Amino acid sequence: MKELFSITYSNYKKQSQFWTLAILTYSLMMTIGITLASIVGFNLLVFLFIACPFVNTFILLSIKTIEDVPVENKDVYAGYRGVSFSIMLVLRRLLKVILFTILFYFVVYLGLSFIDIIFFEQELLQNIMKLAIEGNPAVLQEQMLSIMMNNEEFIYRLKICNYIALGLTLIFFNIIGNKKIMSIIFYRVIGVNTVNYDYIVNNKKDIKQYRLFIYNVLLSLFYVIGLILAVLCNSLLVKITNNIFISYLFSCLVFFLVSSIQIPFKYLAYTYIFEYYFEDEVMKLMNELGRKS
Repeated sequence: MKELFSITYSNYKKQSQFWTLAILTYSLMMTIGITLASIVGFNLLVFLFIACPFVNTFILLSIKTIEDVPVENKDVYAGYRGVSFSIMLVLRRLLKVILFTILFYFVVYLGLSFIDIIFFEQELLQNIMKLAIEGNPAVLQEQMLSIMMNNEEFIYRLKICNYIALGLTLIFFNIIGNKKIMSIIFYRVIGVNTVNYDYIVNNKKDIKQYRLFIYNVLLSLFYVIGLILAVLCNSLLVKITNNIFISYLFSCLVFFLVSSIQIPFKYLAYTYIFEYYFEDEVMKLMNELGRKS
């Protein structure tokens, strides 16, 4: 694992200016997109038109970096030169993982909220139960909602539950989605649809020496650190500026800048592993498929 970090960092330094430009551009676009989405409510568009194209960009940068091919400024925006292809590629390879991750978030958040109500909100629970028994059925929902919303401690703990659930979800996605990212890199290098890249990734024993599970957990910590710093930044700026929009904007930027530090280490590591452990095997498989056809 130390070897993988060392190899990845040495490759990153070769094209650090382009990786830095790509990360800054990605962070700024995601910050603006997420902030606007929080107002108008189109989070899906942020994922489709910012995250998906940049997955393709990071893959191209990693391939060129590992293969010592010159990188150009236009490569930073490579994902937008074929934006429809970028979107379809990511959705086709990651849709199941994304849906499973969303389900994981709701299960964790609801679970934490339920535990909070059971162990820390006995009085609130009793008031709700009393209202459910004695209240007017016509306005019961509004009354119950009013009781919960007027309980500031309860709302604060719900926010904490949300942050914890979000942090765990980011770690969860970063772990279960990484093999899919690796298979996307393989596909982008080879460009053949008939090869089962997921099968090859899951059955290669040579890469166990790199302890990729632990490697990915360590990379996931950048998401957690970014989330913690973003929450602290938001709380501080709200007190200073008393402007929710500005505080949210800057806290989002902090999160994406910090969490994006792990991006080169993920994509460069996977591309390196492919070049040195998978390429020959995949090429042999392609040749066999060509002879059979």
